[in-house]
Amino acid sequence: MGLSYLVVGAGGVGLSLAGFLAKGGADVSLLARGKQYDTLKQNGLLVRLPDDTFRADPVIVNEDTLERTYDIILVCVKDYALESVYDVIHKATTPKSRIIPILNVYGTGERMQERLIDRCVLCGCIYIAATKGPGDVTLSGNILKVVFGKPGEAADDALLREAAREMETCGVTPVYSDDIRYDAMHKFIVISPWAACGAYYDVSAGAFLEDGEVRSFYIQLLREIISVANALGLEFGHDMAQECLKLVETVSPDYTASMQKDLAKRGPSEIDGLVMEPVRLAKRLGLSVPGYEKVAAKFGLREEDNEKD
Repeated sequence: MGLSYLVVGAGGVGLSLAGFLAKGGADVSLLARGKQYDTLKQNGLLVRLPDDTFRADPVIVNEDTLERTYDIILVCVKDYALESVYDVIHKATTPKSRIIPILNVYGTGERMQERLIDRCVLCGCIYIAATKGPGDVTLSGNILKVVFGKPGEAADDALLREAAREMETCGVTPVYSDDIRYDAMHKFIVISPWAACGAYYDVSAGAFLEDGEVRSFYIQLLREIISVANALGLEFGHDMAQECLKLVETVSPDYTASMQKDLAKRGPSEIDGLVMEPVRLAKRLGLSVPGYEKVAAKFGLREEDNEKD
């Protein structure tokens, strides 16, 4: 394989991607911090799948030991940690590199491009169910799909086409998108209302299946974010709300979104991006999203306190 990869972030997404790329023979480094860095340096990476387990050995680096640049940078930190990795991303890239943020929050790539003006930043998202441990990651399904592209541009970049071919060889399902704004919003609609509703009621996926207040509020949030997408010119040609409701039926009844887990731990969370960003988008578009505003109010979020750069 000819391309070099840096995976920034050693959570469930980053560990999974680094593990599969390394197992497939790619030139891949994984940027980790703290105890995770120490454990990975000492033991390597263990990847657990529903029907298999394997060890992989990506090159483990941190900010101090990073000494080279890469063709492809997969940014896998959560939205609240993004500010902390701008310097290392700039250090690890050249203007010829391609930076692919794989975050849950719609519009991340465009915001990153404003900060990394002399670099090439794409937009991206991922479909995966994974949990991390110290030096290991467990995938609860066999889906590992990365979607990426440049807003407003056709999928005709030779380097990105090569990256897609190499990812597929390594067991990652790549989608080099001709319309990444559509695809990124599709993922946002899947994750944002789910996380917002689950956190508001402090319930798991099973509660979404039963007729009642939780399911009704979830449907309200779905309708609100779909209206925002439509106002942005993103039409889906099918009932996205029904698609998301059917998706709920496929997951474990005790599943909760990572934002809800983080809130329960009283740690940093993606609530600004997953709840306040729809509120901000709606305001700019002249729309009303009372459900999202209700969630924001419960958690003490105010628009003036959470402006995105």
